[in-house]
Amino acid sequence: MTNTSEETLLIDKIHSIIGELYAKSPLITQRWENYAVWREQEDAIKKRIFEINKSVVPGATLGRVMRIPHADGYAMYWIYGVGKTSVKAQWLPIGDGWVSPVVSERGTVSKRLATLYAR
Repeated sequence: MTNTSEETLLIDKIHSIIGELYAKSPLITQRWENYAVWREQEDAIKKRIFEINKSVVPGATLGRVMRIPHADGYAMYWIYGVGKTSVKAQWLPIGDGWVSPVVSERGTVSKRLATLYAR
């Protein structure tokens, strides 16, 4: 899979925001100690994530966020690679931080399912 320079910049931006999210996302047990601060930081990062999400074409495309129903909420993943039959996605520790069994340990999911969940 060869990326254009524009796609490469988008992938770099996605990974930068994800790195920031991981750095600011404390363990579940620590979130309650300073909930207001954590929630404010998470909301600011989510806003940036969804600005990119809205700027790209709907479906299983680079930069789209997948919201996969799980338990009492959603497992969220950001698509950063698109192949012929599958996509590569990075888990987003947002909200309850659910992880979906639909996504493999390597972060791949079928393109058909990605199209369904990346709206």
